[in-house]
Formats: sequence, C-alpha cells, structure tokens
Amino acid sequence: MLFVAPEASDAWWPWDLTALTGRAVGAWLTGIGTAAAHAALENDWRRVEILLHTYWIFAALQFVAIGRYADALAWNGAEAWLYAAFMASALGVGAYGWRVARRVVAEEATPSRGGS
Repeated sequence: MLFVAPEASDAWWPWDLTALTGRAVGAWLTGIGTAAAHAALENDWRRVEILLHTYWIFAALQFVAIGRYADALAWNGAEAWLYAAFMASALGVGAYGWRVARRVVAEEATPSRGGS
C-alpha cells in the first residue's frame, strides 16, 4: 500500500510521510516481507540465518529511531503502539530465530561421534 498509494498512509501510519518516503519505506518493507516469505518456504535454518540476524538488528535500530524521534509519532493513537508492538515482535522473532539457526548450523558442522 505504501508503495502504490503512499498518500493513503496518512490515516494509519504513525508519522507523516512524503510520497517519496512512503514509496521508499513501502519498497523496503516489501523486500523484508518477500525475504520472510522465502525463509518460511525454504524451511532451512542454514539458509535463513543471515535474514534472522538482520531482522533483529532492524528492529533494534527501529527502537533507536523511535527513541530519537519519539515526539514525531502520534502516541495518542493506536498506530504508534501497533508499530512498536510489531517491532518488539520482530526483535523477539529475529533474535530467537538467529539463535536457533546458529545452534543448528553449529550442530551440523560438528563431526558425528558415532559408536562404530
């Protein structure tokens, strides 16, 4: 929606966006969503490890931005709180997934100690 009709975001985005900024954010979020869909289809921890690593870093940096520009968000509406909740879930999912992926990759790299 942000990419196609950024002017429609005024009603639900937590801060003001210009048309160009809305399209840039929309294109970027489309890329993140496509990568997440691809990761779900792959169902292979080794192949999605870097995606999960960047996902939690992305969320952490969004919280830095929210802290820095907190006065630019409309905290009296649900939009800013929903955005913060989504970023919290991205932080949790990314950190958990990255940790699991690292463990799976490490286990696969460790030679098997079979009994024969």
